[in-house]
Formats: sequence, C-alpha cells, structure tokens
Amino acid sequence: MDSLHKDRDNTPPVSDPSNEEANEGTNEFINALSNSTEAIGSSLQTMQKALVGNMQQVAQLTLSMNMMMEELVKKAVRIGVFAAKPTRNPENSSYSTALCISVTNNSPIPLVNMAAKLRFALRFDAADGEQEIKLSSAPSRKSEPSEPSEQKKELLFSEQSTRLNRRNIEDENAFMEQQSKPMNLGSGGSAEATLTLSADTLLQLDGQILVEFLSPGTGSLLAVNHRFGIHIMHLLGNQCWFCSAKDVADKLKGQAEAFLPAESTSSFDIDLSYMRRAFSVPPANGIEKGSIFVFSISSSFIFGLRVLDIVNDSSIATCEWITMAAENTRPLPEKQAFLLSLLSDEISSHIL
Repeated sequence: MDSLHKDRDNTPPVSDPSNEEANEGTNEFINALSNSTEAIGSSLQTMQKALVGNMQQVAQLTLSMNMMMEELVKKAVRIGVFAAKPTRNPENSSYSTALCISVTNNSPIPLVNMAAKLRFALRFDAADGEQEIKLSSAPSRKSEPSEPSEQKKELLFSEQSTRLNRRNIEDENAFMEQQSKPMNLGSGGSAEATLTLSADTLLQLDGQILVEFLSPGTGSLLAVNHRFGIHIMHLLGNQCWFCSAKDVADKLKGQAEAFLPAESTSSFDIDLSYMRRAFSVPPANGIEKGSIFVFSISSSFIFGLRVLDIVNDSSIATCEWITMAAENTRPLPEKQAFLLSLLSDEISSHIL
C-alpha cells in the first residue's frame, strides 16, 4: 500500500496543452507590444526632430523676412536738409542760417514713434577757445492748401545753446545734440522743421540727422542716418551781396578804389550757377568782368571776389580775392587769411 502511494508521488505531473498555448500567446503579444512601442518611440523621435527643424526653418524665414522688411522701410525714408537765408537775425549773434529739415515716409508701413535727432560738431576752428552755437525754432514753411494736413506734420525741437571745442562728431562729449518730439508718420506722410542755427563766430560744422523709429516686426529701434555740412557761406547768407561791374561805383559808394588784391592768395575758378544761387543773382542779370561778389563780415573787414575773366560759355569765371580792411593791413592778418582759404575751398569745390 505504501509502495503504491510512493509510485503515485513520483509520477510527473501531466502538462496542460491549453496553458502552454496561452503562455505562448502572451509572450508573442508582449513582444509585439514592445516592438510597437519601440516603433512608436522612434516615429515620435523622428517627428520631433522634423518639427524642431521645421520650427527653426520657420523662425529663420520669419527673421529673414523681417530683416528684409526693415531694410525696405529704411530705404524708403527720405531725409532732406536745406540751408537758406534766415528770415531774421537772432539776438546776440552775428552769423546765422535757416535749416529746412524734412523727413518723408515713402514706404507703405507707418513709422511708429519716429523722432529726428540732430548733431553738430566743429569741423575747423578758425578762432581760439570754445565756439558757441545756438539752435532755435523758426516759422515753418506753409503747406499748400490742397495738401492734407495729416500728411504733413511739424518736427518740434526745443531751443538749445551749446559751446563746442572739439571736431570729432563721434565723440559724445564734443557735439550739440537735439531731438524732436516722437510722432507717428503714416505712409506717404512727411514731417518738416525750420530751425535757425546761429554762431558768434564764422565756423564750419559737421552735421548729422538720425531718424529713429520702431521696427514694424520686432519693435526694436531702427535708425536712418544722413550727414551734411554747415559752411561759412551758409552763415554769411545775409551778409553777402552781388555788385555788377556797372554798379560798382554806385553800390560801393566810392570805396571801390580801396579794394586791394589779397596777399598770399591766388586766382581760382568758380561755378557761376552756384554763385547765382548763393548771392541770389536773377537770371536776367549778367555777370561780367569786373563784377564783385561782396562779403561784408564787419564794418572793419569787407572783402570780395572780383571777376577777372569769363570762360567756358559763361558758366565759369576766374576770380581773385580783394580786401578792404579798415587800415588796409598788409599782409592780411592770419585769421582773415585762414578765412579766405576756407571760403576758397568751399566755393571752388562746386566746379562741375
């Protein structure tokens, strides 16, 4: 009996076919699920890389388009600076010029928070020590009645007086700077200002106007730069006049004989069309040999350019400097000689 039980205990268990099939199916499912998970993970990783790449491309494209738009807007901004004779002479100043400034937006995009920044620095210092210049408002040019007022605005600057003693306009401590009040300038619109620039001595200035506005894409600050010069001829606008050869005796009231050729100077050619504009000589008036372009610096220092000859179909004239100092000082004082040298360079540079 005991042996029978022992035989039954030693008998191996009978395997169930249905359990084996279930285990195999579970393993296959797990393997398939694992493979699918790996495939999905790989696909997601690929999609993520593609998405990141696409986003980078879109960002780069957006940046490129914004930069291109900014450049187009900047190129469509037109800055004009014109020097004219002032309508009035500022108090406590001998020399002045009227600056007519204009900013025009030719782009289809408005200029937001647009402001104009003016800078002036000494180019040459003909006098010792510091030089004082003053910037003040002058009456603006009137718009035509047919011109919409919203298309033309006024640049508003405040008055300022500064003493300059350096020549480098890039040096922040060496220039006068004045900024207009911000405004929005629409497409096709323009903004203008008429300012009077005055100085207590004759000098030359390097000028710069910087127009700043916000980028239409990023909101960052954009700037358009324009450089110009203020010459001695500009500051002498109200103290220059033309005397034709036949009127020399009458207009100079017998002083023509007191004019003497300036020492240490030589004759040079001038462009008569430029001199007509600078001295407001009407086209009907002829400029002939013996005519004088008179510069009245002060009661004790008057000089002129006397026409010696007319050449090149009456478009060019050969001239010489003549002076009429209080005591006919010879040779010419150093400061006056330097002034004539600067004027010679300014005038002769307009030869076409």
